Amino acid sequence: EAHQKGVDAQKALQAEVDRLEALVERLGPSGARVQALADALGPFQEAVNSYTAPFGWSVVFQVEPWQVIVNERPVETYSRSEQYRIGLAIQLSIASISGLGFAVVDELDMLDNLNRDVVGRMLLAAPLEQIIILGTREPSSPLPAIPGMRAFRLGQENGRSVILEQSGTT
Repeated sequence: EAHQKGVDAQKALQAEVDRLEALVERLGPSGARVQALADALGPFQEAVNSYTAPFGWSVVFQVEPWQVIVNERPVETYSRSEQYRIGLAIQLSIASISGLGFAVVDELDMLDNLNRDVVGRMLLAAPLEQIIILGTREPSSPLPAIPGMRAFRLGQENGRSVILEQSGTT
């Protein structure tokens, strides 16, 4: 009788181990999460590539091992300004797909005029409600006058930021 109780207890414990292992398989690192990520990557990749296409780039996300590949090269092999534009495409895609509808873009002044114009058109076409763009501009350089955009030149007076100049609709 004691032996049978031990066998029954062992069978019950083995059944619990089997149940838990099945859960780990389904919910663990190679289970449902990986499938959900793979299902979401396609639409996300398309969104990113809609922003990188004007630069002639095609972005592919790899899961195992995790990598961002641009035109068949790892993103790390691109220059800082190229990585900036790729990152901006990713940021705009996240803001759009997530429903956030908002983005902040800093250091736009790192780009040359041609690429700044391409990024500007990309930002204006983005399906977001608001984008704040930050950058350094020489005081002698006029603020952009683009329909639908407001531009401000900020300065400091008595330790506080103040608007020195503005352009666009109010």
